[in-house]
Amino acid sequence: FSSLGDEEDLKEMRVELLDRFGPIPREAIYFIALISFKILLKEVMIKEAAVSEKSISLIFHEKAEINVDKLLLLIKESPKKYSVSPDMRFKMMLTSNDLLKGLEEGKNILKGLI
Repeated sequence: FSSLGDEEDLKEMRVELLDRFGPIPREAIYFIALISFKILLKEVMIKEAAVSEKSISLIFHEKAEINVDKLLLLIKESPKKYSVSPDMRFKMMLTSNDLLKGLEEGKNILKGLI
């Protein structure tokens, strides 16, 4: 899995798994979703990430090219959902307890910040 460099590689892997083994078990689907999230984290230059059922917290690399204005607007509009701690950790509370939906929600937020 270390050779998976982008979403296209991951899509090809999904197709290959399906062709070889049939329906993909839920655990493998979770694993693929985590790999997809990790690919985005690398692209966005996230230094550290923690994912739980209820939240995702991120520390951006100093050179991460995120739109700070969009980040601040998110926090201002939904302070219970988004926050930044004194150690500059961005935390987003997830609306779903489902890991797949939470990762997708996190990806969408991150994509909106770049």
